[in-house]
Amino acid sequence: MVISYDSARVVTSSLDGTIIVWDTASGTVLQEWLAHEGSVVVPLALSPDNRRVVSAGGSTITAWNIDSGCAAQKTAELNLEGNTGVVNTCIWSPDGALIASVSGDKTVTIWDGCTYQQRDVLPATPSSQNVRALQFSPDGHYLAWISGGKVCCVWTPLALAETQPKTLLPHPDREEVSTTAFAFDHESRRIATAHGDLNSDPDACVVRIWDAATGAPLAVLAGHSEAVSRVSFSSDGRSLLSVSEDMAVRLWDCGAWSGEQTGVFGDSGESLAWHTCFRHDGKYMAAGLEGGRVQLWRMGDGSCVATFGEHDSDVTHVAFSPNGRFLVSGDRDGIVHIRCISTLIGE
Repeated sequence: MVISYDSARVVTSSLDGTIIVWDTASGTVLQEWLAHEGSVVVPLALSPDNRRVVSAGGSTITAWNIDSGCAAQKTAELNLEGNTGVVNTCIWSPDGALIASVSGDKTVTIWDGCTYQQRDVLPATPSSQNVRALQFSPDGHYLAWISGGKVCCVWTPLALAETQPKTLLPHPDREEVSTTAFAFDHESRRIATAHGDLNSDPDACVVRIWDAATGAPLAVLAGHSEAVSRVSFSSDGRSLLSVSEDMAVRLWDCGAWSGEQTGVFGDSGESLAWHTCFRHDGKYMAAGLEGGRVQLWRMGDGSCVATFGEHDSDVTHVAFSPNGRFLVSGDRDGIVHIRCISTLIGE
């Protein structure tokens, strides 16, 4: 599920191979089509100009023009020569210049975002095993992912000299610790990684902060009692959210990385948060919870502004529209809810 940069549309993909474009304000379907017949469509990315979508089905990535106002039009197919694996994910760089994809054959590929020609390839390496959570840095300079559930890898594509990804270890000397998530700050200078192990050791259930350029460790944030599952920076880079299986959402001060917590949300032990996000201005936070609830929190005073209960299954994704007026959520059953929150928060 992705929201257009102009906040006007929401694009969703489905296990039945279809893609749907929704009108954010009315919740009506604008476009719907079978994108990859006989293939599951999960990987989906929207161009920053809101005009094109790339979707993955089988070993093929397809680019679609959705700006016509009529039926979506196929504009290109991106086929990697010699690729024998299913495309697991595809993303667009923030400036729209590049598209990145990862295949089941452990190849990371960079494509031109305009011509759809191949620009760079990272062949299968130990750093590209079972890749997930593929993400460009906000400035588009770095491409990062989690490899094998263990390490976060940071690669600089299109570099003049061939480079291998930097690996950010989940623990300096314990191999059983996993990396579950990561996030760049808004300046692309720092990376936060989330960790945990099967024994819920507090020494393993931490957030680590790294220098994006060098891979040097900057800080360790401890406080969760079980594995940390999500991390995200506020848009101003001053705060960091961490979500844990201990059912707490913690807010950290990013100033001096002293490990100071400035807030704890939802640690009543009642519901696990599957996904959280900041609004663009950092004033509000949304959490998608197990059992079908969505909560909206005000960061200034730590109060819960609203709880929404439209979903019948765990809410696995939440997102604010870029203009902050809408809150969108999706659940395990494939149901998407779009709600206007402007009146609710007095804007």
